Amino acid sequence: MATEGTPASARRIVQDVTRAAAEVPIPTRARQAGSRAALGVV
Repeated sequence: MATEGTPASARRIVQDVTRAAAEVPIPTRARQAGSRAALGVV
């Protein structure tokens, strides 16, 4: 990630967005797996 020369606030925003994007699919996948388990499909 090219963050050299960017203000600390902009860097923090980029990190927050990156972290959020990385975290979003995890609950979705867990929910889908839970739904399949509830239906008896593994």
